[in-house]
Amino acid sequence: GWAGVTTYARQADNIQIEMFPSPANQELRVTLPEVDFARNIEISCLDIHGRPCFKFKASSTQQIVLDCSQLDPGNYMLRLNIGNRVFTKAFVIVK
Repeated sequence: GWAGVTTYARQADNIQIEMFPSPANQELRVTLPEVDFARNIEISCLDIHGRPCFKFKASSTQQIVLDCSQLDPGNYMLRLNIGNRVFTKAFVIVK
């Protein structure tokens, strides 16, 4: 299965966002990058239609666990606002 697969989002300025497992079921672990240009990171989850599912703030250089138990199966986008930059990474929820 996909349980051991780790996905990375690599952006032009070499920011790395690690997300696992992929696909996710009950929770999704996100390792945030160490960045010099922002202490606070705004994280939002959008469904396939662009509607927000949840939003919160986190600190850089930490791992967060997203509770995905209330999300319906399907495709989602995780959007991270880090300083004046925006990074997005797709993920899938399966039940």
